[in-house]
Amino acid sequence: MLHAPTARPAPGLARGQRSLALALGLWAVLATACATQGPRGPLGAEPGALTGTPRLTETFLAAPPLGLAAAPDAPDAAPILDSAALESSSLFVAREILADRAPQLDELQREGVARAVVRAEEQHGLPALLVLALIEQESHFRPKAVGPGGSLGLMQLMPRVARDLARRHGIPWQGLRTLTDPVKNVHLGTLYLAEMRDAFGDTQLAMAAYNIGPGAVKKRLARGLSCKGPYVHGVLQRFHSLRLVFGDPTTAIGG
Repeated sequence: MLHAPTARPAPGLARGQRSLALALGLWAVLATACATQGPRGPLGAEPGALTGTPRLTETFLAAPPLGLAAAPDAPDAAPILDSAALESSSLFVAREILADRAPQLDELQREGVARAVVRAEEQHGLPALLVLALIEQESHFRPKAVGPGGSLGLMQLMPRVARDLARRHGIPWQGLRTLTDPVKNVHLGTLYLAEMRDAFGDTQLAMAAYNIGPGAVKKRLARGLSCKGPYVHGVLQRFHSLRLVFGDPTTAIGG
């Protein structure tokens, strides 16, 4: 009787071949799993944290252009220049003259005197160079000069006259110290010169009255005598000299 042939079992794989087949199978499973997931961050990172290449769902705010963003509650910047009017040419000239002729004044005193003479020009019509010429005639720009009759300071004011001027114009009077202060001395001196000019209506007569007093000028005028003596000529000579050396486009002396 014939029997169907019985199949023989397949010859078994060698042990090394079975290990290789198992490793290949595990690699295929892991590769498939990685392909279906996004990049992972470091261990312990929060989900969605920025690591590596940003995901498409993450957004970023652009920084504002330089100069447009301001710090919160930042104070406004202080202006470099104040709102004062432009300085006059007379002030520049006065500064130059004082820097050249007044070595006994410090920088702040020179600036104060320069502004005082320009203020007299603006408020009383007294040319700044004329006032500086008178100061040079009186004291040669020495702030503590003392005259033989007791006159003091740059414009050689008598204390009695200066005290009366200070009282009438509301200027604090601190005794003789007021007259050794160069700026206050010039302020009071230009007020007195302006009063003399208003009283006589003539700049040269005003200078004469500044020198010898208004009473003496009136007496000389009453007798028909000239008041434009050596003092007035000396001031005018200094004025023209300063004008020639330093220039002055604004001044003219009449009378």
